[in-house]
Amino acid sequence: SNGEPVNTIWVLPSGASSATEIIGARLACPTPCPLAGSQVIYRLFGPLAFDDAGNVAFEASLYNTQANTSTCCFLFLYYASDGSIVKVASDLDGTPIGGKFGFVEGYPLTELTTDGDAIFESPISGGTSSGGIFRYSRTLGVSKLIAQGDNAPSLIGGTLGYPEFGHVGAVSGRQLVFDAPVSG
Repeated sequence: SNGEPVNTIWVLPSGASSATEIIGARLACPTPCPLAGSQVIYRLFGPLAFDDAGNVAFEASLYNTQANTSTCCFLFLYYASDGSIVKVASDLDGTPIGGKFGFVEGYPLTELTTDGDAIFESPISGGTSSGGIFRYSRTLGVSKLIAQGDNAPSLIGGTLGYPEFGHVGAVSGRQLVFDAPVSG
């Protein structure tokens, strides 16, 4: 995606003769939907990340057709193994380190590990840290990997600033490469 919403996200598995539609704008919210009411996908961004297993991360806003209200921003993960879509995190969720995630449409830098976990970067509002890098595991939920304010490695010393990783090549297998300023 070039930063603009898309209409549909498809995956074409290796060796397959046809693509599978994962999600599309104006389709019903994935089940279980994180919000009550009659929700549909409103603004769809992605794919943000994908892996060799056919798993795909994407972001969407939801639109309540009964109340005529939209809610931003939800990071979802499609699992090719069973065709399910799960919510990874949203602006409505508290982080493991306090405050709430602060996604911006089309933003959450996301990578997938070889285990099918999503690694994502997010600003934080209302917490003691301004942002961090988090991991979503289907079995363990969301956990912090590294955050602004964490101690730098003992060899360097000091405190880490806001950690960031790139769009490509930041995750290899189970390893994460990131950068962060250090103070102190």
